Amino acid sequence: MTRDITYFPPREYRDARAWALASDQLFQTTPIVPSDTAGSFRLRAEMMKLGRVRLAHLESGPYLNERFPVEGQQVDPMFILDLQRVGRSRIEQHGQITEIGPGDFSITDASRPYRREYLEARNQVLVIQFPQQMLTLPPRALAHILGTSFSGSAGLAAIMSRFLDGIADNLAALQEPLGLTMIDSVIDVVSTLVTGRTSVGGEAGDSAWQLLEIRDYIMEHLGDPDLTPERIARANYISLRQLHALFAKSGSTVAAWIRDRRLEMCRRELSDPRAANRTVREISDRWGFSNQTYFAKVFRATYGYSPTAARRREP
Repeated sequence: MTRDITYFPPREYRDARAWALASDQLFQTTPIVPSDTAGSFRLRAEMMKLGRVRLAHLESGPYLNERFPVEGQQVDPMFILDLQRVGRSRIEQHGQITEIGPGDFSITDASRPYRREYLEARNQVLVIQFPQQMLTLPPRALAHILGTSFSGSAGLAAIMSRFLDGIADNLAALQEPLGLTMIDSVIDVVSTLVTGRTSVGGEAGDSAWQLLEIRDYIMEHLGDPDLTPERIARANYISLRQLHALFAKSGSTVAAWIRDRRLEMCRRELSDPRAANRTVREISDRWGFSNQTYFAKVFRATYGYSPTAARRREP
């Protein structure tokens, strides 16, 4: 199995246009338009292509980075997770303007316009771009947090911040066989943090926790092809109507969430070198897909290639 992993050692850029070209080639989303606000552009980049995931550890002086949609350009839905390690930056997207400092991180939509200005003489940031399908949440659930920040000073976000810090210091280590598995874990934590932010306190907060508990139940029984909304509702002591209402508030449906998680778990296992001796059918059966024709169809519709091709093309 060939693996789509490329590591780009640290490189200095003294020209904003040269950096824009290198960045566009790696991230392949809405092109960036950098502006040298200080008159002496300087940027150091260490980058990695890890299948569909892109990572960059950047150090720069002050400059403005903007993305604009290109008319007629079709780009895959991508999100960007940014950790500000040193310095400060100002992010604007979806009408939100947020200034973030050391230890803070943010989420932006890479396929939509956004603006980020690096404000200090020395700025350091870790950038992780990942496909929408890797999230356990529908895009609508992220709409209100795009362009906002998570403080890395306390709570679960502080744990995430330190974890991302370690990735930035050891980017080349992600070339190892379990590198993508680690990134999968990062995206799972992002989903958890976003879910926790959707509601705090009161009845809405109770609903958010209830949804998390139900999702945990689903994940525990994901491989059971007989996992139905009726069974889930009964096991969690709520009515079927309440179950559907909880998922509707999150912008999804019970059936869609189960299907998407099964697909993602299949994708992860297909890419895992430890599962190389398992057939596609064994893996899909393990995650609850009893109909192989249906599995192949929805897998291709979701990821753009077949389950068999996943082993050749994606880590």
